Order: sequence, then structure tokens, then C-alpha cells
Amino acid sequence: MLEQKDLDVLKIMIESVVDTRFEKSEVRMDEKLKESENRMIKRLEESENLMIKRLEESDARTDEKIKESEARMIGRLEESENRMINRLAESEVRTDEKIKESETRMVERLEKSEIFLLDELERTRNILENRINKIQTNFDEINQYYRITKLENDNTALVLKMIDELLKRVDELEKKTA
Repeated sequence: MLEQKDLDVLKIMIESVVDTRFEKSEVRMDEKLKESENRMIKRLEESENLMIKRLEESDARTDEKIKESEARMIGRLEESENRMINRLAESEVRTDEKIKESETRMVERLEKSEIFLLDELERTRNILENRINKIQTNFDEINQYYRITKLENDNTALVLKMIDELLKRVDELEKKTA
């Protein structure tokens, strides 16, 4: 059997070997970790570059799609605008036609009303002229009657005056003869 001293030496040796191996293993692990880290960094950079490239391509495609969409929308807006302008123009024409038709009907109605009023005024004027003529005739007759009556009254007054004078003369003659 081995003595304690030998055992200690063996222990130290084993520890030394283990330490050495452990150090070598540690160094190898560090190297492998660095290599792995470098590979990971490289892959991350490649992945990042790939992602940047894809994003740029996606941005370019998106910009192109947006431009195409804008162009389509502008085209549609222009078409819609043109349709609305045409509809407004057509509506204006229809409205103008309706206004002209309405004005024509109103003018016709006004002309008919004017003709009716003029005819009614003429009829009323004729009726009033006939009445005025009748009144004038009646007035003329009344004037003649008044003149005749006045002349008769004047004549009657003259006759009465003459009778009075004759009566006075007769009275004077009777007084002279009596």
C-alpha cells in the first residue's frame, strides 16, 4: 500500500494533471466559444444584412404598390369627377329646359289671362257706355222736360200777369164806368 506521502504526491499529480487538462479544456472551450460567438455574430450580421435587404426590397415593392394604388385612385377620382361634371351639366340642361317650359306655360297663361281681362274690360266698358248713354238720354229728356216746364211756368206767369193786368184794367174801367 502506499503511504500517505505517496498518496499526497499522487493526489497533487492528479490534481496537477486534472488542472492542466482542465485549463486546456477551458482554453479549448474558450476558443470554441469564441469561434461559436464569431460564427453567431457572422450569422447575425448575415441575417441582419439579409433582413435589411429584404426590408429594402419590401419598402421598394410597397412604394411601387403605393404609387400604383395612388395612380389607380387618381384615375378613379378623375373618372368620378368627370362623371359628376357630366351629370351636373346634364342636370343643368334639364333644369334650363324645365325653366324654359315653365316660362313658356306661364307666358301663355299670362297672355290668356290678359286677353280674358281685356275682353272683360271691353264688355264692362260697353255695358257702362250703354248705361251712360241711357243716363245721358234720360238727362237730356229731363232737361227738355225742365225747359218745357220752365217755359210753361214762364208762360203761365206771363198769362197770370196779363190776367192780373187785364183784371186791373177791367177794375179801372169798371171804376171809370161806375
